[in-house]
Amino acid sequence: MNKTIAAVNAESGSITDLELPPGTTVGDALSQLGVQGQRSLTLKDSGAPLNDSDNLYSAVENGQKVYLSTPISVAVPS
Repeated sequence: MNKTIAAVNAESGSITDLELPPGTTVGDALSQLGVQGQRSLTLKDSGAPLNDSDNLYSAVENGQKVYLSTPISVAVPS
């Protein structure tokens, strides 16, 4: 059974509905949205970003909101 979620762009506030078949990964969802490599996905508006290989289908409930934000690069001093 597919799940439908709402992807909220944290910067613009725009919302896009996504249909997720079982086994959909975060990377699959970002590709479906056309933002892979340009956005990170979190389950909460201030949560840690999920990895592209994470199983998004199993991480969300039907009707849940997820959040898209610009990825943050962290430099570690040497």
